[in-house]
Amino acid sequence: MSKKILQNHEDLVDFVQGCLLYGVGGGGNPKEGLKALEAQMADGNALGWVQPEDLPAGSWVACAFLMGSTAPLTPDKLQQMKELGLNEWTYPNNLVETTKFLEEYTGKHISALVPLEMGGSNTPLPVAVAAALGKMALDGDFAGRAVPEITQVTPVGCGISFTPATSVDKWGNKSIIVDTINIDMAERLGKLISDASFGSTGLCGFLIPAEDIKNIYVPNTMTEALKAGQVIRKAKAERRDVAELLCRELGFYHLFRGKVIEKPWEDRDGYYWGTHVLEGTGPFAGETGKVVFKNENQLFYVGDQLRVSSPDLIINIDNNLGEGRRNDDIKLGDDLTILGCPCKAALRTPIMLSTLEPKHFGVDAPYVPIEDAMKK
Repeated sequence: MSKKILQNHEDLVDFVQGCLLYGVGGGGNPKEGLKALEAQMADGNALGWVQPEDLPAGSWVACAFLMGSTAPLTPDKLQQMKELGLNEWTYPNNLVETTKFLEEYTGKHISALVPLEMGGSNTPLPVAVAAALGKMALDGDFAGRAVPEITQVTPVGCGISFTPATSVDKWGNKSIIVDTINIDMAERLGKLISDASFGSTGLCGFLIPAEDIKNIYVPNTMTEALKAGQVIRKAKAERRDVAELLCRELGFYHLFRGKVIEKPWEDRDGYYWGTHVLEGTGPFAGETGKVVFKNENQLFYVGDQLRVSSPDLIINIDNNLGEGRRNDDIKLGDDLTILGCPCKAALRTPIMLSTLEPKHFGVDAPYVPIEDAMKK
């Protein structure tokens, strides 16, 4: 078996830091992702990932993930939670429960989990869940980055049904989405359930025969995340600029550097919408950069000119911390570098591009691949 094993705590940190980068401002809390991995390592469970050829014939692969807005909870919502009796978690690890729930409901043996997307918790958590359940994690995910909508992942582009799917929140509420008329309704129902629970609901769906998975997922993204985290560690050890070394060793593009001077945001339809307005520093002094996010970064402007857009990756680097930064952690005055990276080819197919191009985010502009945009 060609399994990659995370050997020590340093590996865990590097992996989570790399996943945070590819979360492009979203993808879950890295502290939660690291904590889940640490717990499994402390219990003596092997953490790592395998290739499709390692999966048992006749078994199934599934996707366990968290759904919910990443926007901060308002005082009104906190009061609602109190009134509804949402005071203590019943299932702190609700991804374990929702995976077991799907197996129980369908009677199918799930041998491996594939993360829905990349991110500081949304990739490490399925790896930890697989370890906790004695299952495998596949080296890859369904997007090669974090995305805000379930419609934007590769199984959808391949015509794979999300249902049947199970939902378990941390409070103990359980649901089954037996079937939907289309993926948009699956997204809507999942969001409504997560919105009712005021946070990260654990879902498990996209049951796929192990023999078919190699043509559906985005391969080797966990290995890439580990490498990115190792680059970050190297930069810190050598007291080098993290963003510069990521560009040099991983081929990222240096898009902008500046201080956050404005941050308008709203919780709209279960998504965290907003803009980070940056006052340029260094070579970008006198210019204004803007990163527009819907949970994750989707559009990058210099002045009023759109420079880079989804599905390509727009990555936040906190220059003081020397690591990636989630959008909900960014505050006024933060010193950021914005990096860019080409998305995976699977996201540039016509069917996938229609859900990820600028028009999908309300901007009447064509998608220009980042490598072409940077030539200009």
